[in-house]
Amino acid sequence: MLDLEKQKNMKILIVDDQFDNLKVLYSMLENEGYDLSIVKTGKQALVHISQHLPDLVLLDIILPDIDGYEICQRVKKDKATKDIPIIFLTAKRDIEDVIKGFGSGAVDYITKPFAQAELIARVKNHLTIKILHEELEQRVEQRTEALLMAKELAESASQAKSMFLSRMSHELRTPLNAILGFAQLQQLAIPENDPDEYKEMSDHILEAGQHLLMMISDILSMVDSDQGKEKITLTSCSIDQIIKQSIVLVEKLGYDGNVTIIINKPSKLYVQANHRRLKQVLVNFLSNAIKYNHQGGTVTVNVFSDADNEVTVSVEDTGWGISNEDLGVIFEPFYRLASAEKKEVKGTGIGLALTKILVQQMYGCIDVNSEVGKGSTFSCTLPKAMPVDDSEPSEQ
Repeated sequence: MLDLEKQKNMKILIVDDQFDNLKVLYSMLENEGYDLSIVKTGKQALVHISQHLPDLVLLDIILPDIDGYEICQRVKKDKATKDIPIIFLTAKRDIEDVIKGFGSGAVDYITKPFAQAELIARVKNHLTIKILHEELEQRVEQRTEALLMAKELAESASQAKSMFLSRMSHELRTPLNAILGFAQLQQLAIPENDPDEYKEMSDHILEAGQHLLMMISDILSMVDSDQGKEKITLTSCSIDQIIKQSIVLVEKLGYDGNVTIIINKPSKLYVQANHRRLKQVLVNFLSNAIKYNHQGGTVTVNVFSDADNEVTVSVEDTGWGISNEDLGVIFEPFYRLASAEKKEVKGTGIGLALTKILVQQMYGCIDVNSEVGKGSTFSCTLPKAMPVDDSEPSEQ
């Protein structure tokens, strides 16, 4: 319930050219605690409204200079006064007059002679609506300010995070390059007649170092792409060629996991994309499809074109599948599936986040469909392009 005390001292302007009507209206409302003002002409009313901004206007339609319809229209056109409620007071009872009154911007219509209880009730109702409207606007303004502040804080935090990741990644590369370099020198220095375990330990150092270097590169790439620092060039790219090159890079991973990679019939389609980045997207799709698959599972690559001059490349696996809950967040940076952690699948949760950014930078879209226990299908859709001679594709 609205506290009626809020209506005390609210300003009401009464406009009527008949002294008796003014007196009656004034006496009806004075005991309600309102701040009352009275004027007799339309010109006086317009001046008073612009200078004092009353909370409510009781306006007679028939006045000696300007009629109430025109006064109401002028008030509603002024940005400073348009929200002031106006109640028409008139002896006119024709439906056309009522319609004209509401059409000019009035909120209510009271016919003479007045019934005190009805008049007071209508005044209170419209003042209550005005109070609620102002409170709502204030809450919306406060909420908007809070949202803007939260947005600024979030952007600031995101920038700080990106700066930290970028600096740390650069700093980590220096000692890591030294580790990899000395590990390679160590391999060369190991005599052929030394036990195989020495070479095996050196191989482990190099493998771990290369994996760490790859993760650091992914972090830098994600930060640069997300901040728009990395500008990529789009050209006409052969889908078949990029698929073949991507599969070469994951063949060993598929062999180790006993996963068969199937490519459906050649597409002979071209897309507007960046050759190196699209290959990175497909390698990520393929490596995930292998890592999250079952022993003896399959990964199928499909390509198709639609009527909208777009080409979609999908990678379908027969793996573990993803829950509906996880589907909503798998493209968030550093998010890892609980099943991946449980089964100790290598990764940092950067790949899909970076993949989404890259696809968007190529003016494409990324999608995923999955069912737990049956597998997942990741796809990217890009604009179709005209064929070109790409025997030596650009790796920009």
